[in-house]
Amino acid sequence: MTEVALEETPSTNEHALELARSGAAPHLTLVWARRQSKGRGRGGRAWQSAEGNVFFSMVLRPQPHWGDLNQIPILTAVATFAAIRPLVPKSREVTLKWPNDLLIDGAKVSGTLIESLAASRRTDVNSWSAAALVVGIGVNVAHHPSEGLMYPATSLQIAGSAADRDQIICALAETLIATLALWCDAGFMPIRTAYLEHAQGLGQRITIRVSPETQEPVSGVFEDIGEDGALFLRLDDGTVERLIAGDILLGAPTPGRARNA
Repeated sequence: MTEVALEETPSTNEHALELARSGAAPHLTLVWARRQSKGRGRGGRAWQSAEGNVFFSMVLRPQPHWGDLNQIPILTAVATFAAIRPLVPKSREVTLKWPNDLLIDGAKVSGTLIESLAASRRTDVNSWSAAALVVGIGVNVAHHPSEGLMYPATSLQIAGSAADRDQIICALAETLIATLALWCDAGFMPIRTAYLEHAQGLGQRITIRVSPETQEPVSGVFEDIGEDGALFLRLDDGTVERLIAGDILLGAPTPGRARNA
């Protein structure tokens, strides 16, 4: 593993992407920073980046024998859980909110942003490939945002964890590499099983906002995760909708609108 440690950068993901574009980032290059000035999360949302938290990006160079890259977000979520769960008191509930947020007692402590370089569809196997992927993971260690939030947030410190930034960076690197190796050796099944074991709301009625442009959320029973990481939602009319993106709305589900699969 190659490590790039920065005092400050606008975004560790963007720095990692630039290294990948220039050819200076081999497989498993880790970029982390003490501070970010323009951190970002999924959907173009800003990621607040107070010093003391974790800003982690790892470059992956997809190999010919790898499986479906659509599975990487679920793989990353499982790896993040494996890194953080041992550092949190057992009395705290730690769960995964689809697709790859980590929650402690229902409040977000970690999020993931995965970006690709030179991505292309592989129509022969209904999959896709890329010159590189950057797996970005942010963890609220000593601080957490409190304003302008879509979901409640927390930090490891508030949850009673004594782990510091450097310990968590090491743990994330180890579990991400180990989970990637498991995926390569055994396929997606053990990754999917581990994810479902800790999935927030599995088997329960949930509400999902499919996109920022969607005015009305969709509600139904969270039934399963597919081979490509999609969420299967059973609607009130009995049909099952396959969702590839969206935000689960925490709190009491609303009726939402009925949609056909």
